[in-house]
Amino acid sequence: MNGRLFEAAQTGKVGVLFELLKEHPLVLHAIIPLTSGETPLHVASLAGQLNFVKEMIIMKPEFAGKLNQDGFSPMHLASANGYLEIVRELMKVDSSHWRLSSGDGRTPLHLACIFQWLFEAAQTGNVGALLDLLKEHPLMLQTVTLTSRETPLHVASLAGHVDFVKEVIRLKPEFAKKLNQDGFSPMHLASANGYSEIVKELSKIDASYCRFRGRDRKTPLHLAVINGRIEVIHELLSSCPESVEDLTFGGQTALHIAVINNQFEAFKVIVVGLKRLNKVDQLNRKDEQGNTVVELMLGEDTITIAIEINALNGSSLTALDIVQSFPRELSDCWKIEKHLMSAGAKKASDIQSPASSAAGSCSELPCNHTRTSEPSHFTLDRLCESFMFQRGRDSPSQVRSDLLIITVLVATATYQAGMSPPGGFYSC
Repeated sequence: MNGRLFEAAQTGKVGVLFELLKEHPLVLHAIIPLTSGETPLHVASLAGQLNFVKEMIIMKPEFAGKLNQDGFSPMHLASANGYLEIVRELMKVDSSHWRLSSGDGRTPLHLACIFQWLFEAAQTGNVGALLDLLKEHPLMLQTVTLTSRETPLHVASLAGHVDFVKEVIRLKPEFAKKLNQDGFSPMHLASANGYSEIVKELSKIDASYCRFRGRDRKTPLHLAVINGRIEVIHELLSSCPESVEDLTFGGQTALHIAVINNQFEAFKVIVVGLKRLNKVDQLNRKDEQGNTVVELMLGEDTITIAIEINALNGSSLTALDIVQSFPRELSDCWKIEKHLMSAGAKKASDIQSPASSAAGSCSELPCNHTRTSEPSHFTLDRLCESFMFQRGRDSPSQVRSDLLIITVLVATATYQAGMSPPGGFYSC
């Protein structure tokens, strides 16, 4: 019962509060003896849930003057976190609450001032200001732990101040595992914004921080992929290879996310990383809708985009030749073969010449991917690069084109079978 009540306060679900009161009309009267002073009003004030705070004040205004087990009132918690509207609501109950002293003698005003200075230092990366504040208020960071979900480490990680991050880690390494009010850790924030040095520093504390699940069960790797942060992806895969196995609420892998968000370079880095880490099975993972990475691409009707589907590689093979070189039992081969053939794909033996191929194999738009003088071996990096969108050559919609689908096939099927296609399509 109390668990549901405090969860409702944390998430601001006023409807759940009303349901609980119908089931247990005296539930709020039993709060104090059961929780050593912590009330739903404390929880909602810390979480910034204004509407829940308003309802709680109506039902139990006396909660506003209570100190929790750490010696803080709801006013302290709201003030420390900058929730002005909640402070105003609490002041309406009793304006003298701003003078309530915490266990260490601080009023809500004291906390508001100290936290403002602290977070300004984190925002600007001012390590000197941080150290000066700690001289005046030695327990300041401990107070942050008790009164705020946002920490200076979150702020500095978001702003990219690596020296400030290092100092806070030295003083309070446990901040690295805290989630802020938006459900993100410092590692999430640094990863999303491309600060690879900060990611490296945070992973030194504990590499498992790379796998922290934030909002929607997204990990730092997921956010790095969404935002195309290539250096961060490299760092995360190096620090914590297992992070590539983590799934979102929708059962999506980092590869699914790369496809959905059109992050081709991120996709390439992860595919190469899977080979290196011997985790190629991830290429066949399905999301909750049952889609593999290839099926996501096929579902976009990418094959209808005009590209030179019968271009020859350095071994004089077309895309269809490559697909048909794999054993039929390998997953996705038949789907892609069918899709290619429906777009007019041919085997090299059925094409009279490269010139006639170029003239007849583009469905809608002219393009030129034919290669006749390349060496017979080229790396997956070069393969992926040749399929990427190039200004002046391709239409913008070709970013996720048919040849990208072939890249996935080669990565998936070749790694699965532990073989190389005829002609040595790539080596890496």
